[in-house]
Amino acid sequence: LLDEATRGAKRFAFGSSSAGATDLVGAAERALTPAAASESTNPRFQNQVQAEIEHIRGGGEAAFYQEKRRLAEQFIKYPDAVAQVDVLAACEARAGEPPRWTGEERNGKYLDLHTQYQQFVNLAGQSKPRPKAAETAAAAQEHAKPVKLSYVEYLGQLADFSSFDLRDKATRPYLNYLRDLQHYLNSFRKRARALEESSIDRAKASFDTRWAAGTVAGWERQTIDKSESASSLCTKFTAEQLSHELLVRGAKAGGKPEQRAERLLEVEKLSSSGMAELPPKQLKRLFLFDAKEVACAEAMVQALVEQLGDVADDTRRFVVRKQTLTFEELVAEEREEELREQGLAEDDDDALYEDDSEDED
Repeated sequence: LLDEATRGAKRFAFGSSSAGATDLVGAAERALTPAAASESTNPRFQNQVQAEIEHIRGGGEAAFYQEKRRLAEQFIKYPDAVAQVDVLAACEARAGEPPRWTGEERNGKYLDLHTQYQQFVNLAGQSKPRPKAAETAAAAQEHAKPVKLSYVEYLGQLADFSSFDLRDKATRPYLNYLRDLQHYLNSFRKRARALEESSIDRAKASFDTRWAAGTVAGWERQTIDKSESASSLCTKFTAEQLSHELLVRGAKAGGKPEQRAERLLEVEKLSSSGMAELPPKQLKRLFLFDAKEVACAEAMVQALVEQLGDVADDTRRFVVRKQTLTFEELVAEEREEELREQGLAEDDDDALYEDDSEDED
C-alpha cells in the first residue's frame, strides 16, 4: 500500500493530480477491500474502510505525506506488526460472551465461597483457647476440640483476620487461602460489575503508606532505635512484645529474650540497608515469612469485600433463608427468579385495576 500510494503521490505532486488521486484510491481499495470482504462482515468495519478511502481522496498532498510518515515510523517501531486489530470488533465479540456463573451465584447475585470456606476451616489457628490447668480433664478435652465455623458465620467475618495469631499467618496455607480468596473476589467483581472501577490500586497505595508508617491493622510495629543495645531492648520490651515485633517484620521469634532483642536489632539494620542483597542462608536464618506480602493480601481482600459489601450481605441473607426452605420451595423460588429475569413473571396488576374501579364508583 505504501509503495503504490507513494507512486500516486508523486504523480499528484508533479501536476497530474487526477491520475495521482486515482492511484491513491486504487491502492487503498485493493489493500483494504479484500480484508473487509474476507475477514469481517461487520458494517462498522466496512464504514471504516470507506472512511479511509475518503480520507485519502480529500486529504491532499501534504496530508498524505504526513500520514505516510506516521505509518512508516509506526512500522519501524513495530516491525513485527502485520495487521491492524479491529478493536471495536474485538470488544464486541468479547461482550458477546456471557460471563459464566455457578448455580450458587445466581447470575451474579450471590457469592459462591464454599471452596474458600473449606480452606478456611482447615487452617491452623481455628480452635478455642487452650484450657487453664485448674480445669477438669473433661473441660480440657472439650476446649481442645477444634471449632468449625458455619458457612453463615464465615460470610459474616469474611474480611476479619484478627482471629489468627501471627504465627498462624506465617504459614504457607494461610497465604494460599488469601490469594485464592482475592482471586475469586476479583473475578466475581469483573464478571458482575465490569463497568465499575476497581478499588485495588487505591487500596494498594494506601497499604504501602500505612506499612511504611507501621500502622497496618494487626501488623502495628514500634520504632526501634538501631543504636540501642540488646540489653536495653530487653528492659524496654517484654519477651512477648519482642516476639510480636519480630513476627510483624516476618522474622523468627524464638529463643531467649536476649536472643530475640539481638535478632530484632539485626533485622532493623537490614531493613534500612535492603534485604535483597542478602545471601539466602542469612535470610533463612533470620526470617520466617514475607510479612508485607501476607499483610498486603489481607488488605486487598478487605478492599474487595468492601467494594462487594452489598453482595456479601445479600449472600449471607440468602444462605440463611435457604436453610429454612424445603427443596421444593427452593426450586420454585429459583424458577420464579428465572422468569423474572426473562420478563415473564406475572405482574400483580389486579390491585391497580381494583383501585381504578373503586375510583370510578
